[in-house]
Amino acid sequence: MPSQACKFCSPTHISTCTSRRKRVGQTPELIYPLLWRCTLVTHLFMPPHFKIAMNIHNKARLLTFAIYLMASHQVAAWAQTPVTTTPPLQDSQPSFKFYGLLEGHAIKDFGQSGPSDIFTDLASQPLDNSGGPKGRTRYTGETSRLGLDASTPINGAPLAAKLEIDFYGYSQEKRNKPRLRQAYAEYGGWLVGKTWSTFMDLDDLPETVDFNGPIGAPFSRRVMLRYAWGDADKGFKWTVALEQAKDQFGGGSRNEKLPIFVARVDKTLTDGAYNFRIMSHEKRSATDSKRGFGFGVGGRYKLTPKDTLMAQYTRVDGDIDMLYGSNGYAINATTGALTFDKNQGVVLGYARVFSEQLRSNVALGINRGSTTQAIDNRSLQQLFVNLIYTPIKSLDLGLELIYGHRQNFNSEVGTMRRVDLMARYSF
Repeated sequence: MPSQACKFCSPTHISTCTSRRKRVGQTPELIYPLLWRCTLVTHLFMPPHFKIAMNIHNKARLLTFAIYLMASHQVAAWAQTPVTTTPPLQDSQPSFKFYGLLEGHAIKDFGQSGPSDIFTDLASQPLDNSGGPKGRTRYTGETSRLGLDASTPINGAPLAAKLEIDFYGYSQEKRNKPRLRQAYAEYGGWLVGKTWSTFMDLDDLPETVDFNGPIGAPFSRRVMLRYAWGDADKGFKWTVALEQAKDQFGGGSRNEKLPIFVARVDKTLTDGAYNFRIMSHEKRSATDSKRGFGFGVGGRYKLTPKDTLMAQYTRVDGDIDMLYGSNGYAINATTGALTFDKNQGVVLGYARVFSEQLRSNVALGINRGSTTQAIDNRSLQQLFVNLIYTPIKSLDLGLELIYGHRQNFNSEVGTMRRVDLMARYSF
């Protein structure tokens, strides 16, 4: 080692010692005697006043070197520690499934036929004393359906999407034309798009041959933003949603500023399930605004592997779509004041599976209004009894008897008596 490097204790000395340690394999503990030798030479050959200064300087150099050694050890330890990073989103190839059904109905009325729909619409069933024509027979295939399911795995979770259309409309002008039923994307509990309302208890609706099904339950598809989460071990699922504010048919309020808020909780049991639902909506006129509320409870219970009971109760103020058969709301033509009907609905169902080829359902729907609003109905009652036969896979043949009773606030009655024959091929 050069003597002048030791004499002045220059940075070259530190680097030289470090290089030598690396070459010969010396540990840090062996470096310290070399430094103390430099200090001893300094004390023997330098003047006293310079010795004091150099003593302070050497101590500072020793402290710096000690910090350097500790930092070197820490960097080496970090270098040996594996670094974990969050992997980027891994895009996989999407999968697609095309599906659909071809469905035809032959419908025979033994009383008067409703003016607004081919299928049941008990809320507008003609009154018995109206003198309209009876015994009409109609045929339709407009409930045939086409759909596409898409799924892309991303980090182990599917990004799913659905697009579905049929050809069904509630008025003569809309019939046999493509109609968007569902269009949404779903990932990680989030759903954005159009699908069945979160307030609707779809799982506890009995199966019917009639396309519209029983009166007295929520029956609506909405554009929404929805989030769902749950505890699979305990069988709980919670859901909240902001849904499109939708006006009742025939005019009225179209000025809603806020979406419909819906929250629900579902609980799965060993032999069934139940749910609780709440909702809040807004209606506006040119001079008035009013908020309505609703709640519902529903469930099902499997008596035997072949027998299931279903029931649901719903109460909604002033929204027709959120309760099928509701009188809705009205706007005073003079003042613009809003008034809501306080409507209640009940649906009871029983499903029986006789075999893999034959099943049957009984459904009872009841709806009761409190005031006349957009529609004048005090009570609605509807009964469905059907048999559905599946001779081969994907082919269903259905026969259904339907009876309905409508009463308005003037105690006038409208009666529905109908047979619905259906053939459906699913693919």
